[in-house]
Amino acid sequence: MKKAVAVQVEVKARTQKVVLTVGKVITWRYIKKLHELQNEQFLNVANKLKKAHLEWRQHKIKHKLLARVADALEFLKDLGIGDFQGCEATIEFIRRIDSLFDILNSRSVRAKNFKAPLRENNEEMWRPFLIDTNDYLLNLKDVTGRPLWCTPRKTSILGFVISATSFMGIFDEFVSSKRLNDLLTYKCSQDHLEIVFCSVREVAENVAYIGSYVVKMVVKTLKCADCISSCIETRGSDLQFYRLLDKRNMGGLIKPFAGVVKICCYCELQIRKILQLTDNKLPNDEQFFKTFGMPAFFFLSMKAIYIFLLNK
Repeated sequence: MKKAVAVQVEVKARTQKVVLTVGKVITWRYIKKLHELQNEQFLNVANKLKKAHLEWRQHKIKHKLLARVADALEFLKDLGIGDFQGCEATIEFIRRIDSLFDILNSRSVRAKNFKAPLRENNEEMWRPFLIDTNDYLLNLKDVTGRPLWCTPRKTSILGFVISATSFMGIFDEFVSSKRLNDLLTYKCSQDHLEIVFCSVREVAENVAYIGSYVVKMVVKTLKCADCISSCIETRGSDLQFYRLLDKRNMGGLIKPFAGVVKICCYCELQIRKILQLTDNKLPNDEQFFKTFGMPAFFFLSMKAIYIFLLNK
């Protein structure tokens, strides 16, 4: 979601102008003028906008700056400064994206306003906002009159709309039916999804998809036909750890031999032990992989992983 916020701001920087259906214009020029004014007057209008944030090709403007920048623009507009007259649409855009980010990234059950979890007692606040913001985003147009969601820069627009619509559906399914008391949207972020899938993989020992990638890389360096065939499962095995791979396979994935999967499981276990001792950081040592690889090699050499090769 943070990336989507950055891309939204970058859309303005690339196109320079985004035209609303009501005829108002959103432009990056006001943010640039704000930075120039702060440098000329040697002051900071209650924000931390720096030159790096204007160089959007190398840096993304941070979400926490959005509300402050909007307040600064509104303050300068109210003062009657000419360069900031007509920036109402830009201010509205920034504040909408800021509030939308808060709703789609709620973390604490004690938070208030848009940062609060989605509950039935605050549904009248967040649901109309999400519906209205979806319409707002889908009605944004470039200078040619083409909707932004139909342009090559459509990813951020569609990402926000799909996320907002999805959370409303999840709320109706689980909170409205009393299966959940509230919905913390941050728990649906990529970080938490990765944790869920890692947990599933640990329980089912599902490292076959990793083994598939390992085999794909190793086969490129092997010239021995027996070695290559021993890495690929061609015997129609229906072992449990192939189930996830079979579900995801659209015809292009390699099914690794069961021995490769066992090697991956052992190596992952040893790496996890090392991470527990090093505060989740792999040692930055050139000899680490040699030190790690030798014990693994000797341990696995004692196991009959490729027993079928002995009969050749």
